[in-house]
Amino acid sequence: MGISRRSILDNGKKGGLIAALTLLTACMGQTEAPVAETVNSQVEEAPREAVPLLPKPVVRTIPKAITLLGKTPSDIFTLFGEPRLIRTEGSQYIMQYKTQKCVLDIVFAQETETDQHANHLSARNQMGEKLDLQLCFESLYP
Repeated sequence: MGISRRSILDNGKKGGLIAALTLLTACMGQTEAPVAETVNSQVEEAPREAVPLLPKPVVRTIPKAITLLGKTPSDIFTLFGEPRLIRTEGSQYIMQYKTQKCVLDIVFAQETETDQHANHLSARNQMGEKLDLQLCFESLYP
C-alpha cells in the first residue's frame, strides 16, 4: 500500500501528514553533518634520520675522434678490442671496426719497421657512403 500526496491531503488527518513527512525525511537520509570529537593529545615527532645522499650520476665523457690520431695499434686495441679486419696496403696498416651503424677505418703509417702511428681516420656506412666521423666513433666507444 503506497502513500500518495493526494491521499494524505484528502484524508485530512494530521497524523497521516506527520507520518508521511516522517517517511519522506527518513528516505532523504541524514541532513546534518556528523559532529567530530576533539581529542586533546600530544603528538610526538619521530626523530629525524639522516637522509642518504643519492650517488652523483656518472657522466660519460667521450673524447673527440681525432684523439685517435698518433695512437699505436696497441693503443687502439686496448680501447676498442679486437678489430673486425686487419689489412695492409703497401706500407700502411689498417684496422677496421664495424657496428650496425658504421665502419671505422684507422690507417697507420709505418714510420719504421716497428713504429706505427694512426695518421688517417675514415667513417662510412655499410653501403660505403661517408659518415660523420665523431658519430661513428661514439657508436664504437666503450
